[in-house]
Amino acid sequence: MKYNLQHHQQLCDFLTPVQTYLLLRDEGHSSVLFESTDYHSREDAHSVVAFDPLETLQLTRGQVEALGYAEAVQTFLSGIECAEATDKGGFLGIYGSTNFEAICGMDKDSRPHSGGHPEDCLVQYSLYRFVLIFNHFNQILDCWEFCPAGESSAMSYLLNRLSSPVPTPGQFRKRSAVTSPLTRLEYEEIVRKGVLQCHQGEVFQVVYSRQFSQEYVGDDFQVYRALRSINPSPFLFYIDDGNSRIIGSSPEAQLLVRNGMAEVHPIAGTVRRSRVESENIQAIAMLREDEKENAEHTMLLDLARNDLNRSCQASEVTHCKEVQMFSHVIHLVSKVEARLKSGIHAAQVFADTFPAGTLSGAPKLRAIELIAEHEPQSRGLYGGAVGCYGLNGDCIHAIAIRSFFSNQGSLTYQAGAGVVMDSIPSSEADEVEGKLEALAQAMDLAETL
Repeated sequence: MKYNLQHHQQLCDFLTPVQTYLLLRDEGHSSVLFESTDYHSREDAHSVVAFDPLETLQLTRGQVEALGYAEAVQTFLSGIECAEATDKGGFLGIYGSTNFEAICGMDKDSRPHSGGHPEDCLVQYSLYRFVLIFNHFNQILDCWEFCPAGESSAMSYLLNRLSSPVPTPGQFRKRSAVTSPLTRLEYEEIVRKGVLQCHQGEVFQVVYSRQFSQEYVGDDFQVYRALRSINPSPFLFYIDDGNSRIIGSSPEAQLLVRNGMAEVHPIAGTVRRSRVESENIQAIAMLREDEKENAEHTMLLDLARNDLNRSCQASEVTHCKEVQMFSHVIHLVSKVEARLKSGIHAAQVFADTFPAGTLSGAPKLRAIELIAEHEPQSRGLYGGAVGCYGLNGDCIHAIAIRSFFSNQGSLTYQAGAGVVMDSIPSSEADEVEGKLEALAQAMDLAETL
C-alpha cells in the first residue's frame, strides 16, 4: 500500500512518553510504547509511541515454517510504499514481536517446543499510522503520520489530542498467590539433567528456564510504570495488540542494525547486586575471577560471532566482559559488531542470530531440542524478541527477558540460567529467582499506584 508521510515537530519538555501514551492508547485497537533509560549517546536517547495500525503481519507456526521468517518480513516491508520514510531514521517502520518458537521458520533443522494452539501467533508486526519519536537529547518530539494515498491527513487531530488533559491509569490488584508449572525442586532436577547432558557431550551449555503466573484485576499499565522505575533498562516496552500486552524492561539487545552495521551484546555471568557497596565490589571481583562464569561468557561470545558471520563480514569483539550494574543483578556484558554482506536484509541477520545463545545454549539446535524436552510448556514470548524493523533497513530488537506477557487477567513471566558442567542446581535456581526479583517488586509497587 502507498503512503504519504506527514511531519510535525515540537518541543517535548512538558510531555513525557508515558503521558503521551496514556493520551493516545485508546486511539485504535493497538499501540506501542518503547523507551530507553540508557542515554549514553544521541543514538540511544529516543523513545517511541505508535498507535492506529494500518497493516499487520501475523504468522502462525505453520505459516512461518512455510514462508520462512526472513522472507515473510522482507515481503511485508516491501509492500509498504513510502519512499520518503527511507531516509528518516530507523524508528519509522514496523513494530512488534517474535516468539521463541519462531525459530522453526529460521532453521529447518530446529525442533522447538510444539506446545500451544496451532493458530497461536508466533510473529506479529504492525505499521502504525502515527509514530511519535522523542529525542531526549534535544527535547524534541517528531510526530510522523503514514497517511494512506488518497486520504486526508489526521495530524491536526493528533496535535489536539496531545494538548488534552492526561488521563489517570486504573488501579492494579493481584488476585491470588503466584503459581508455577515447576516447583523449585523440580527445576533443580532439570538442572541436574542439564549438567549430565553437558558431561555426556550433548551440549556445552543449555539454558533451562522456569515460568511463573500471577492473576490480577485492573490496569496492567501500572505494572509497566512500576517496572520502569524499579528496573531501568536500555529497552523498556509496553505493547498492546488489543487482546494481550507485552510489558518489559530488557537489559539485552537481540540485534541492532544501523547503517549496515550489525551488533549484538551477549550478557552472561551473573551475581546478585547488594545494597551495600562494599559487598558489590567484592562480588564484582569474584565475578571477574570466576572460571565458570568467564568460560560461559567466552563460549557465548564465540557463538554470537559465528551467528553474525553467517550473513555479515568478519565480526569483531569491540567490548569484552565489561561489568554492568542492573537494579538487582550484576552482569558481564560484551559487544560484537560486523558489517552486513552486500544484499543482506536485517531480517536475515535476525534469523541467523535468533534466538540469542544466552537464552538457548550451545550448540544452539541441540540446546533448543533439550529445552523442548524438559521445559513443561512452550516459551512463547520469553527468549523471543521485541522491537522494530525500519523502512530504511535498520533493526532495533531487544530480547524478551525481564518481561511480562499479560493476557486475560494473568501475568506470565519467566527466567532461566545457563547450565554447564560445573553448575550447582541450587545456585542456578537462585539465579532465576534473582533475575525475577525486580518483576515481583514491580507488581507489589503497582498495587500502590
